[in-house]
Amino acid sequence: MKIIISLVVSMVCTLNLLYGNDSTSINSCQADFNYSYNHVIMCIIPCSPIQFSDNSQGEAVHWFWDFGDGNTSEEKNPLHIYTFLADNSGTYMPEEIKVCLTVVFADSCVSEQCKIVSLIAEPDKCHVFFRPYRNDSIVSIPEIIPYSFDVQVPENTVQWLWDFGDGTVSDEPDPVHGFNFMGGLYTVCLTVVTTDSCTQTYCTDLYAGSHDTIVFPDCQAGFTYSILESYPLQYAFSDNSSGDPEGWFWDFGDGSYSTEPNPVHVFERKPLYDSVTPYYSYPPDFAYRVCLTINTQSGCSSTYCQYISAPYDTLVTNPCDYRIMLNTSNILGLPCSGTASASLFNPIDQQEIPSSIYWSTGVSGTSVSSLCANMPYYVILTSPDGCTVAGSFAVMDYSVPVYTFGYWSYSGTGNEQHFTYSTPDSSYQCFWDFGDGIILEGNDIMRTMPINENTSVELKVYDMSGNLVHSEEIDISNNATTLNEPVVPYIRLYPNPASDYLYLDLKENSYEYIDFVIVDMTGKQVLSQRLSGNNNGTYSIDINDLPNGLYLTRLLHRNQLLGSHKFFK
Repeated sequence: MKIIISLVVSMVCTLNLLYGNDSTSINSCQADFNYSYNHVIMCIIPCSPIQFSDNSQGEAVHWFWDFGDGNTSEEKNPLHIYTFLADNSGTYMPEEIKVCLTVVFADSCVSEQCKIVSLIAEPDKCHVFFRPYRNDSIVSIPEIIPYSFDVQVPENTVQWLWDFGDGTVSDEPDPVHGFNFMGGLYTVCLTVVTTDSCTQTYCTDLYAGSHDTIVFPDCQAGFTYSILESYPLQYAFSDNSSGDPEGWFWDFGDGSYSTEPNPVHVFERKPLYDSVTPYYSYPPDFAYRVCLTINTQSGCSSTYCQYISAPYDTLVTNPCDYRIMLNTSNILGLPCSGTASASLFNPIDQQEIPSSIYWSTGVSGTSVSSLCANMPYYVILTSPDGCTVAGSFAVMDYSVPVYTFGYWSYSGTGNEQHFTYSTPDSSYQCFWDFGDGIILEGNDIMRTMPINENTSVELKVYDMSGNLVHSEEIDISNNATTLNEPVVPYIRLYPNPASDYLYLDLKENSYEYIDFVIVDMTGKQVLSQRLSGNNNGTYSIDINDLPNGLYLTRLLHRNQLLGSHKFFK
């Protein structure tokens, strides 16, 4: 906890340097960061997994990330999953968001860098890929075998150049080409040019004609493959080389090899080289350049390569297509009583034991508790074979407010002030930063305020893992810090949330009247009522005409603020 307090103090110093009267320029440090979209993580509801990487210049010792959605982190290189719950008008996914990184360096220098981060996964804008297939539906002369091509190119492609490997070319987007029925091995290439001047070429080898009529040299490597309906997906390769090979060397394009004549392989990693990612695919499929090299007893050697898309060219389930079974429960009306448990299932509905489970609350394990209602959370599971899958969820309870943080209040007269904060449970810690070097801890504190010096207090709330879950600057500039009137020892506003009436309990009220004001979150006053002295100090306020939402109340006497509360309707 000392680290957190130190960071808060450093942040205060930063604000003083940046916004105070001291205009000294600090150039001994520079915060900076990079980010990338994480295509590996899959979500159940709309989300954007973004990997952030610190790129600051200098000896950094503390990092503070503000992800722009109310979440923060003090990690150096955090992974943050932006989740968006549906509202009455549907699910809204912003295209970009402002993210800020504040860095504290070893020499006490502080620097901040903010960037606009794109939440949209950018496809490969210059990708080209195709697969040839024999098209017997096209009528041709017997000596010609027609082939068509399944083509994937960017939408803004304006030029196509085909080289069929037999001395002929074409500039058509979707050509049909005839190869000699005697057969042969052809290298077919497609080059495309886009409107933004991007040029890309893709080539693949094609055996044309029936296998019986293909004319091979003294030795010619070749193979076919099939996909087994297993989990994970297994690719069964079969050597069909000519020349009676006695040695085989398979390079599967993912860093693994085999010397068997007919190996069975599982693609467990991304391609090492010459990878081709279909630009429209999510999650992305990868084309592996698989090569077979053979050697014969006579000394002949031959190599044959082809691209194999996994799992593009099969309807069998994606090897990383795990699913999360999520069970949630909560006590209605109790905001942070939710629990959740997660289990992992593979594509053929067999339960797997994950190697790790991480919850966005910072805990690990199969279950998590103390979840607040209507708040977005996520869970990340890692399968035994290294596949990562994430699920976003919320424990819904429509009897409580959507946002569970922010129930603060303060009251007092003279220079004695009473600050309270209603935490969801006892695991949360509150820090009150008065901007004068004093930081107090607790959800119920008293402070003797310096007269006419403090105009605001910054409240920061941390969960049991040290994560900042709520921060707010509370304006106390209008508070009565110099009055000698009796202190209001007790202020209670209930129920919260309220529906028809809001009740105010002021025990031992000695004021002849109190002005009760309600303002909405835009600062507009929506209700004002003068409460006369009452022996028992209990008042009822009719709020039937107020729309549902979050409101701020102020209690004043002779234009001096006695206390302030928030409530939901």
